[in-house]
Amino acid sequence: MMEKDSAVFILDRPFADKKTEIYLSVGTCLKDFVPTVVNKPDLAYVVLVNGRVSDMAYCVKRGDVVLCVPQLAGG
Repeated sequence: MMEKDSAVFILDRPFADKKTEIYLSVGTCLKDFVPTVVNKPDLAYVVLVNGRVSDMAYCVKRGDVVLCVPQLAGG
């Protein structure tokens, strides 16, 4: 259950061994937080906020759901 006045960052495979939810204070900027928990330099990823691609300059708002997904290439 989400804490009042927070956002949730969901970390899952391949970035973590098991699904983990981290609660973020409103106003936390992704550029300051994400690199501290996603530390696999050989794995490219995309950040989603509420299911939409976001840039790292975004600062979370109450109720946001943030997750990182591996970047896929195809052709």
